[in-house]
Formats: sequence, structure tokens, C-alpha cells
Amino acid sequence: MVFRQHIRLFIVITLLFGAALLTSVIIRTAAAQSVGNSVQRVTLPNKWTADSDSITINTLSTAMPPLQVTSGYKMQITKIEENEGLYYRFLPGIDEAKSKPTAPLQVTWTITDAALQPWLGNVIQLSIHGRGYAPPPGGIRFFIQETDGVEFSSSSVYLNEIQWADYAVVRRPSMDAKQITVGFEWDPTAADNSWLEIEPLRVEAFLPETFTGEAGPTDLPPTPTFTPTATPTYAYIVVTSTPKPTDVFEEATRVAAYRNAVAAGAPPTATPENMVTATFTPLPLVVINTPTPGNQATAQAVALRSTAEAFTTGTPTPIPDDAVVVTATPAQRPTRTPTPYLVLLDDIPPTAEPLPTPVFPPGLTGKILFQADFSGNPRRPDYMVMNPDGTMIGRLTNAQFYLRAVAQDQIAPDGNRTAMALHSQTEDRTGRIQIFVENREYGTLRPITFFGAGTAWDPVWSPTGERVAFVSNESKNDEIWIVTVDEWPAIQLTRNEWPWDHHPSFSPDGSQILFSSNRSGRQQLWIMDADGGNQRQLTDFEFDAWDPVWVK
Repeated sequence: MVFRQHIRLFIVITLLFGAALLTSVIIRTAAAQSVGNSVQRVTLPNKWTADSDSITINTLSTAMPPLQVTSGYKMQITKIEENEGLYYRFLPGIDEAKSKPTAPLQVTWTITDAALQPWLGNVIQLSIHGRGYAPPPGGIRFFIQETDGVEFSSSSVYLNEIQWADYAVVRRPSMDAKQITVGFEWDPTAADNSWLEIEPLRVEAFLPETFTGEAGPTDLPPTPTFTPTATPTYAYIVVTSTPKPTDVFEEATRVAAYRNAVAAGAPPTATPENMVTATFTPLPLVVINTPTPGNQATAQAVALRSTAEAFTTGTPTPIPDDAVVVTATPAQRPTRTPTPYLVLLDDIPPTAEPLPTPVFPPGLTGKILFQADFSGNPRRPDYMVMNPDGTMIGRLTNAQFYLRAVAQDQIAPDGNRTAMALHSQTEDRTGRIQIFVENREYGTLRPITFFGAGTAWDPVWSPTGERVAFVSNESKNDEIWIVTVDEWPAIQLTRNEWPWDHHPSFSPDGSQILFSSNRSGRQQLWIMDADGGNQRQLTDFEFDAWDPVWVK
């Protein structure tokens, strides 16, 4: 009896342990297959293995797994940890010859073989939170690409905003995919002051029936592949025209043959679709002009020969009415003009001189020029003009004078110094983008900003040539700063909770600074005193306006 109780107790314990073990296996399996609403989730990169916070492109594959470098130029990658979170900064490097980048950077994560199965047939979403600057024709493209081993197709989104924003690429790969590649391609070759900042990328796979997200507004669906319908090739049947009868007897014979065929009930042959008709084209009769006799003896000989031919062969056959007659006109040999062995300088026409650069219209001095999507096409902005008080708004006929005014803002009043945004010249010739001043008179290039966390761009000179206003993200957001040449630190003029203030430009007297901002919810023009005080909105258009310049 006691033995049986022990057996029962052992069986119960075994069953309970087996149930617990089975429950544990089910829970672990479910946790491995589902993360929230997604069935798969990967963070790129999933860790940072480098000993320092800055690496070069050569060590990216080991420092930022599972990301790999497919192609790329010299690059510096920095890991930045702040209270708001972790993000990575990419800056194109400069080689020992100080040349610009010559190849795009491509960073990817590739899924193949056994790891590919959970992603096939599901909706894949690549989520990006970042910002960057890469002017055309380059750009920063995030993509999801698949291949069946023969053809490639992809979905992508472009990132080229200098304020932080969220982007998404969504794609559902086919079950025939042999490889899926996720990553980004960045072409910094158009400008040496390109940069990119991104938080860790998130790649998730969702069951199609549970996916509730939406593709980003610039998400590009895969290009459909069309199979052209094969055009049938016919072997043409040539149907020749019935020749004309030579006389009335041949014509009567043909009519009799046709009547007998009809009487016998033979149906006419249907005209085939691939029939072509051979049209008889008579050969042209070439009529050659009779040459004029050269003298009286020749004329007499020609007359005697014509009389003899008429007597022996009869009258010449007349030209048929339907004949094509072509008269052969003897070709005139061109007269060769001897090539002169010299040409006097006085006889050489003057070379056309290039047209001079149009004079900057005096009527634009003191005006405010800016860009806008007045016509509703942000890809092709309008170039506008107005008075400093916001009146007399007009549209420029082209961008020439706006671009010249913007370029002039970067040149000091003395004409010898130019402010520009360049990479700081560290020992390995890479670094953050700072404001530099190039002195053409002395051939020098030196920095005037020394930020440690952010970048700086859009420098403009004050009318006195003592100060430079610019934009920097040193304080997280994009703000307007000002620095006195040869004095550091710089002074921050704007402090905001909105994404950005951009593109400063001094007034002709230097007392005010014009800039563009989206603090009102729309890109508009704003103005403030040169010390940052009295900030106020200058325009309130129903369309976006940005990047102003106050013509000096």
C-alpha cells in the first residue's frame, strides 16, 4: 500500500514538472518569436565594441555589429551619449592630399540562409530617427533591398533635413527572396561639409494581418517588373498584281477562265492577314541629251548617220505614256579653289568676346531676397523680393541675383576674407564642421569656432567686418550664434524649443539680423536685433518662405 502511494506521488510530481517544463518552453519560444506586435526585431547597431567613442570606417564592421561596410570613402564615426539618448555622428574624412570624398558610403546588414526564413512574407519596417546634410546630386538614402539571385528591387526613403525627424521604409519581401539587405547609402561627394546623425536603427517584421503602420510620405515602392507581350512574327505572303493583257485575245481568255471557275462553285481564296502586295514599279527611262556638234563637219556626219539608221531599222519607238522619264544632266565639275598658304592678320575676324556678367541691379540694394514655395512646388522654389517692412512683394525672374547676394554675404567688406564651413583639421584630418576664415591676401585658413559637440554652418559677415553670424547645433537645436573674429567663445542669440532657426543675414547698417524659423509652425522670415533681442516675425505668408538675404 505504501509502495503504491509512493508510485502515485512520483507520477503526480512527474506530470507537474513536465507541465511546468512544457509551459516554460512555450513561453520562451513565444518570447523569441514575438516582440510587442512584431515577430522579429533587430537594433542596428546592437552594440558598440570600440575602446573609444570615435572610430574610422575601417573599424566599423567590428565596432558596430552587425553593420558592415559595403563601400565607402574615409569616414569618422562618433558615438554620443546624452540625457536624451544615444546617437551616432558620421563625418566624411579628408585624406592626406586634402581632397574631397570621391565615393559614396554604404553601410548594410544582410540577412541570408537560415536567418532569412522568419522575415519572408512578413512586412518589414526600417525606422529611422535622424538628421543630416548632403546636397544634390548626392543624398542620404535608407533602403530595404531584396534579390532572388537574379534581379534586385528595393524600397527607400531619403533623409536630407537638418532637423531631427522620423522616417520609415516599409517593404514586404516575396517568399522567393534569397537575400534581404537593410542599410543606408550616403553620397558626400557633392560637398565636403556633409554630415549625418542617427539614433540606433530599428528593423521589425510584422505579420501582414497585424501590421498597422504606414509607409513614410517619401517611401518608394519597388519598381514593378513588366513582361512585354511577344509580338508574333509573320512569314509574309507576297501577292503580285495580275499583269496587263498584251492584247484583246489574252483578255478574252482570262474572262472565260474566271466564268468557268465561278460556275464550278470554287470559292475565292480568303485574303490572308499577313499578305503584302507587290506593286509594280516601272524602271525609269533615262533620256540623255544629244550633245551639240562641235563644228560643221560633225553636224553633217550626225545627220547622215540618223538617215542611215532610219532606213535600216525604221522609225525610233515612241516613249510610252506611263513611262517615267529622267533627263540626265551632265554633272558640272566643281572649280577647285586653291588653299592660300597664309592669311594676313588684318583679314582674320575678331574672336567673339564672352558676354559680361550682368551688373547687379541697383534697385535690389536694401531689399530682402528669399526663397519660397509660392507656386506650390518645393522642389523648384520661387525666388522672391520685398522691402524690409514686408511690402512690395515680387518674384525674381531667375535665381542669379539671389545666389550672388548669398555668396556676397560670406565675403568680408574688405574683399580679402571669406567665411566658410569646413572640417576642423585634426591630426587624422577629420573632425567636426567649424567656421573658418580664408584670407586671400596672406593665403591663410584658420578656424574661428571651436565647438566640442555640435557643428556650425551658414556663416555671414557683419557690415563692419568684425563679427560673423552663423548656425550651430551645439545646444541640441539649430540656433543662430555670433562670434567676434579672434574672440572665443561665441554668443548664442536664439534659444528655442522648436526645431530650428536658420540662414542669418545682417541688415546693411549691422543693427539687425534677418533669419528664417519654423517656430510659428510654418517656415517664415523673422528679424531680431544684432544682440539677439526683440525677436519678431516679419512675414506671415500662406506659403513657406526661407533662407533670406538682406542685400548690402
